[in-house]
Amino acid sequence: MRLAKVIGQVVATVRSERLSMDKLALITFVDRDGNEDSEVSVAIDRLGAGEGEWVLVVAGSSARMSIDASGQVPIDLSVVGIIDEVTSNKSSWFKKNQQR
Repeated sequence: MRLAKVIGQVVATVRSERLSMDKLALITFVDRDGNEDSEVSVAIDRLGAGEGEWVLVVAGSSARMSIDASGQVPIDLSVVGIIDEVTSNKSSWFKKNQQR
């Protein structure tokens, strides 16, 4: 799993028949200081994360299995959690609804 931030959404009404009509989140990976990676990715999001929220993202076969037990869906990234707080060594990296 990796930490990411939702920075937008992708709307694609015409899709592969094996891809459900779940929300597509535009994400960027983040480091412990909240710095965003320059790479932007698209993840399937059944949880409904909003723009600016930090999320847990899985990739590859884990992403496919999170959507369909057969693992036969054409996705590479999936949002599997919306983060409330991240802490380490008594230090808070992120807390939902608090400005950084």
